[in-house]
Amino acid sequence: MSFRKYRLGATASLLALGACASVDKAQLDAQIPDPPAQWAAAEDVADPPTGDWVASLRDPQLYSLIAEALTHNNTLLAAAANLQAARATAKIERADLLPTLNASGNASRNAIVTDPSLQAQTGGGGGSSSPLAGLRAQELEDRFGIDSNGDGKIDGLDLDGNGSRDADLPNRRVYINNFALGAQLNWEIDLWGRLTDETRAA
Repeated sequence: MSFRKYRLGATASLLALGACASVDKAQLDAQIPDPPAQWAAAEDVADPPTGDWVASLRDPQLYSLIAEALTHNNTLLAAAANLQAARATAKIERADLLPTLNASGNASRNAIVTDPSLQAQTGGGGGSSSPLAGLRAQELEDRFGIDSNGDGKIDGLDLDGNGSRDADLPNRRVYINNFALGAQLNWEIDLWGRLTDETRAA
């Protein structure tokens, strides 16, 4: 019984091998074109396509497919981005060969408030024993100020009380305007050619 099974299995295997080897060689050779006697590169062709050779095909759909392929070609987009980055890097490296100028400007206005005592207003002479020595300018105006020209503004001091202006009012606010302009020029001399080499490498 087992010998019969073995014989049937061997027969099936031989039939399978025979089926694989029963390919029609004549039909297979008819489907393969004959190779040319000599291969030629594209530049050796008598009339290679030039210009807009796609137009000769007169296929608008082919134009749209080509445009879509170019628009969504990630390889071309990456190459264009790499080229743009390389150009920017080259500009940065080339800029190191040129001098740099840094300029700055500043403007400010400060007010200095002075409130001299009576001694400063009268030019000295009123020592600490004077009753007016401790008074400040605003207090002097409040007590002894006069309006000599009648414009409603206090413009003088009546120190002796006779109604006449003995001293001008102090200028208690002085404005100081400050203007500053600075510039700094830097230029690295390419003595050993380092900057030039970096520019060429970029």
